[in-house]
This record gives sequence, C-alpha cells and structure tokens, in this order.
Amino acid sequence: MLLQLLGRGWARVPRYGDIGIRDGSHWPVVILLSNDIRHDLSPPLRSRCVYSCLEPPTPREEVRILRARVPLASPQLLADVVKIINCIRGIGGVTDKPGLRESIDLLTALVRYEPGTWSAVLIDEHLCFLGKRNKDRANLQKGVARLLQAIRLPHPDIDRWVESVCTESNSTLEETNDQK
Repeated sequence: MLLQLLGRGWARVPRYGDIGIRDGSHWPVVILLSNDIRHDLSPPLRSRCVYSCLEPPTPREEVRILRARVPLASPQLLADVVKIINCIRGIGGVTDKPGLRESIDLLTALVRYEPGTWSAVLIDEHLCFLGKRNKDRANLQKGVARLLQAIRLPHPDIDRWVESVCTESNSTLEETNDQK
C-alpha cells in the first residue's frame, strides 16, 4: 500500500475507500530517512526514491545544536557528552554510530541526573541511549574504560567550542533580559 501511495499518490484501502490525492499536482513530498541502509530496503521501494546524503554534523556543529536543544546542560556536561559521542564514532565494531538524536537524548537524560563524577556504572546505565543493537551495546560495554578516558582527557577543540557557544548563549540571554 505504501508503494501505491508513493507511486501514484493514492491507494484503495478495504473498508475505507481511496486514501491519498489523485491529482498529481497536489501530491506531498515524502522524505524517508534510511540511515544509509538503502540496500536493506526492497527494490520496489528503492525504485521510487531519489537519494541524497546528508553528512552528520561535525563535533563543532554538534556542540551548537546540543546547546540550542538542551540549554539547561552545564558547559562541562555538554563537553563530556560530545567527547563520548566523538569517541564512540571512532570505535570499530559499532555498526550504528550514535547520531545527533542519540546525543540529544543522552544529554537530556544526564541533565536530569547531573552526574558529579563519571563512572563505569554511570556510563553502563546510559548505554541504551548510545547502542541501538545488542552487538553495539556489548562492544560499548567492553569500551567503557575508553569512554571514561575520553571524558577525563582534555580535548582543546571541544572545550574551546563549548566555551564559545556557552558564552555566546549567555550573552544572548542577558541581552534578552535587558530588553524586558
């Protein structure tokens, strides 16, 4: 039925009748996100799609996005999450690397918890945000020490970007308060 909707804009559904739009000039644009699993999709579905690739955000862009999406996160927590995600993206054996959505979810969860110190137990409790497959979570559990090391070691670029973004957002907040 999805293929009929994509191919001709409408489909006949038993008990409901026709759904969709028959006039091709009014068809909506449908965007399917596949996380680069194009070859896992069926050939009929692939034949009805136009493909484009969006590069994931750089760590610098991710800092800005995370700060905008989770403004209550402390600068230190923001930097720590970006360091963790950056480290995981470099670990081999993890099929589904965490994306921006996972970064936002992890940071949101940690803001509620606000860890004072990082531990293997804390990271292990939050691996559900980072590994979406059992094999990926198992590989991440083996690499918890590496993730802890990534958090503890200074990363000059990430630390500078976080400082810049937090200073920038604090200035904007102060200007907004002054205008009120």
